[in-house]
Amino acid sequence: MKFRLLVLVIFISCQPDKDKSTLRLDFLDVLSSIQTYSGDSIKLGLTEKQLDKLNLEPVDSLFYQTYMTNYKEFYGFNVHDGQTGGADCQQYYYGLIKNETGFRQVLVLQRYYFNDNDNSLFLMTFDKNDSLTSVLQVASLVFQADIEPNFSSTIYRDKVVKFEVTKITIPEDVDTVRHRLLFCTDSVTKTFKFMTGEYELTTRDSTRNCEWKKDSD
Repeated sequence: MKFRLLVLVIFISCQPDKDKSTLRLDFLDVLSSIQTYSGDSIKLGLTEKQLDKLNLEPVDSLFYQTYMTNYKEFYGFNVHDGQTGGADCQQYYYGLIKNETGFRQVLVLQRYYFNDNDNSLFLMTFDKNDSLTSVLQVASLVFQADIEPNFSSTIYRDKVVKFEVTKITIPEDVDTVRHRLLFCTDSVTKTFKFMTGEYELTTRDSTRNCEWKKDSD
């Protein structure tokens, strides 16, 4: 009796995950459609009017998982539990900084709602291999019950100057004789030096301005 040997060849096709080159293409496609900021100095700040008319491309999951998950400043991707009283968080591609440093800088806006309304603008710096080298908050507009912080920045080629203004809406002192309330505003100026892809805090100056107001105002 003759035996015939049947050889079964199975070809397995493996679909690779998105690699670095694919990510780079997606990244560049998005960047080509967002606003570009250029000049010797760039002033950045957030306003209520701007946020009310927001028309930006949401950050995609690939970008978030690759670059943002390891930073505590980012509260989560597409978090939305508003109906159950939980957090609501979204990130958006905001803009691209045009510079001559050899690094690429992207602005990402994060809007977070929970007990307060926290709108933060982050400057993300990448090297020529698309590796993230630093994350720096450059603007913020926060609505809280008793405190109203407002951060803005001016970006230069070799540094970022950040202005932080915090208004305390509860009185710090009471004049019962003249029926006045003391309200104060804290102002802090921070300078961050650009050091090979990262920003290092070099100077910090602060002032405190207080004003008495009639308690009937």
